[in-house]
Order: sequence, then C-alpha cells, then structure tokens
Amino acid sequence: MSVSSNLVFFVYFLGISSFFCLLSLWHFFVSHETLVTNRWAPAPIESWQPVEGLDSVPFEHYADAVWDTLRMNNIAQHFVTAYFGKELKGDETMQSYLDIIEVANDGVYAIEKDGTRKPEHTYWNGFQKRTAKGLKLEHKAKEN
Repeated sequence: MSVSSNLVFFVYFLGISSFFCLLSLWHFFVSHETLVTNRWAPAPIESWQPVEGLDSVPFEHYADAVWDTLRMNNIAQHFVTAYFGKELKGDETMQSYLDIIEVANDGVYAIEKDGTRKPEHTYWNGFQKRTAKGLKLEHKAKEN
C-alpha cells in the first residue's frame, strides 16, 4: 500500500466507520473500496473556476477518476429510498434491497434470458450486472 492508501485506510477505519460501529443511529453504511475520501460530497459551482495560486481547479478535490457525483448520489438514493420506504411507509418489498450480500463483488449475477433470477443469483437487488462493483453495504442491527 502507498502512503496515501494507508492514510485513506486509517481515516476510514478510525473515522467514519467508527461512528457507524459506535452509534446506534446509523443502521446502514455504503462504501466503495477504491473511492478516494470526500468524493460523495457535492462540489459547489464555484469550484469549477480557476483560483490564482492553485495548480488545478478546486473541483478536483471533489472529483474522482471513475466515480462521478451523480452516480454516487444515485447509489445513495437507491438505499435511502429502500430504507425509508420500508421504515416510514411500511413497504416490506423494500427489504429485498437491503438484505443483500455485504460485498457486491462477492455476489453472483445469474439471470435467465426472460429476466427471472436463477437460484444461485446473489447480486445486489436493483443493480444491473457489474454496476455495484467495488461497493460494500454494512448493516448494523437496530439496538433497542
């Protein structure tokens, strides 16, 4: 691991994920194994303008070579919709979007030509083949 990836590892395990483990308020935590920190944050419109004294535009602080903000927000919206649909609306069909294998890369995409799932299908519900690569959804049971 490089120094920067060690730092990201350190920040992840001693930072955000610590809150997930300690607080009973968070029940789901979505992360991406290759995403650089702070990339889920929306970039302010001003960040696209060059700034004197900087080698690059501030937007690069928010940008990622692979994951754009729109895609990341769509992923977050997917899980937020499922969670609130179940918890607030009582829609039990939303549970299938939350009861998924923790690491998407470990899932098996097995769909028949007619669109029905084969018994060995364990890929994330609501995601097309390869669209959840690198994602992880951790779940913490609700504490009473």
